[in-house]
Amino acid sequence: YTKKFLLIQWGCDSFCTFCLTVKKRWWHYYRDKDDIVEEILEFEVSWWKEVVLTGINLSAWWLSDTNQVWKSRFAELLEYILEKTTIPRIRISSMWPEFIDDKCLELFKNTRIYPHFHYSVQSGSSEILKSMHRHYDGKYMRDLLIKTKNLKREDGVEVSIWADLIVGFPWESEENFMDTYNLVANWLITKIHAFPFSAHTLWESVPAWMFPNQVNDKVKKERMWELEAIWDKIRDEFIDRNIWKTFEVLIESVKEENWKIKWKGWTQNYIEADEKTFEITTWNIKRNEIVKWILK
Repeated sequence: YTKKFLLIQWGCDSFCTFCLTVKKRWWHYYRDKDDIVEEILEFEVSWWKEVVLTGINLSAWWLSDTNQVWKSRFAELLEYILEKTTIPRIRISSMWPEFIDDKCLELFKNTRIYPHFHYSVQSGSSEILKSMHRHYDGKYMRDLLIKTKNLKREDGVEVSIWADLIVGFPWESEENFMDTYNLVANWLITKIHAFPFSAHTLWESVPAWMFPNQVNDKVKKERMWELEAIWDKIRDEFIDRNIWKTFEVLIESVKEENWKIKWKGWTQNYIEADEKTFEITTWNIKRNEIVKWILK
């Protein structure tokens, strides 16, 4: 492996109406920041280059429960990791957006933190978000996406934003769906993880399965197709904007095949890199090395 997945938090107390996490993963708890840093330092001393912060609701780190909206101390943890370690790459996995404050956004400019942010958005509609029992509305989500997209980093790398989205939630009208669609269409998201709403009725059911006005499967599929179509276009344009730019790539695998060296890795903004898509600027191709490449 070339990266360490580091659990900093687990569980959730929020009871979103589309989710079974509280039943399956129990309540929110978190690790002490010194314990987290000690594990990073152990990894770092072996010359590994990347750590990935993970959790069910990791941006609620250090809060007494995950309903303490806008009392984030996540920035405090990031600041401490940056101060106490020198590992060159820190990637943050999926974050709940309500805990991302201006201090977090300022730290996201640090070149050791991946300019790649994955938000658990779920919907762009305030009405649907309220039904989902989320802690933010559509305006807050749009504002956060805009602030994240417009981060100015010293390395000049364009920020990548991934988002989890649900379509066809009960009561979702065409107007509600368009609020979500426009988050993608307005260039605020570069990759989506979209799913049709599922009641999970085989063994255990989410609360929303009992809601009236369930959206039929045909409409769910059509909305999924619409989102996937616009996302394909947006993703292609994102890649095109980055062509001929120089990136730092962490080499994750190297092998010789038919007398040719084949390799794979990722840029800072999480564009997949290999010998077919990147022009070589150095011949030092070794696994676990960070090297400069030009996207072509």
